[in-house]
Amino acid sequence: MNANTLHPEYIESVKRWELIRAIVANKAEKYILSPDPNDEVRTVKYREQAILTNFTNLTKLGLTGLVFRKEPVIELPPELDYLESDATGTGITLKQFLQHAVGDIVLVGRYGFLVDYNDNGRAYFKPYAAENIINWKTKLVAGEVVLSLLVLKEEVLKPTEDIFNQETVTQYRALLLSEKNTYYQHVYDDTGNLIEVND
Repeated sequence: MNANTLHPEYIESVKRWELIRAIVANKAEKYILSPDPNDEVRTVKYREQAILTNFTNLTKLGLTGLVFRKEPVIELPPELDYLESDATGTGITLKQFLQHAVGDIVLVGRYGFLVDYNDNGRAYFKPYAAENIINWKTKLVAGEVVLSLLVLKEEVLKPTEDIFNQETVTQYRALLLSEKNTYYQHVYDDTGNLIEVND
């Protein structure tokens, strides 16, 4: 089994998510039907001149705004107060993080985030769009269904030989449930090699 194996439900849903995101980004020209399959020039012109009233994006913004029409009440233990002003370790506030999460849930129906700790022992939220949650399995533990496997696709920046440049590479983070029902992580590169173990 490769780390990039896709869950059947993911395969079934990903095309729909791509369509929704293309519409919201006003980049849905390729989804417009061809007026004449035998005349490519006419099809290109037709698609270029098409006017899209972006009701999908307006609906997303409106529903997200409804959720946050009242200021959220955030209650954190004192030792986690810093999350309110920096939830991701990159300066994004908890409210901003939640607004983005709600917007994605309105669009595609799912959103994920991993809570982890950095080298300084500070907790942070790591967001994952639906398209990056590629595989999962569950099992029964003490009569409760729990995740036994979760695979997250990540795009990370790696340094290159040029000190002024870096490249984006794909890796896969697998969260696995041990026999003692504790989670551990393995990270695989795009060719399936294990590159990091966090037990």
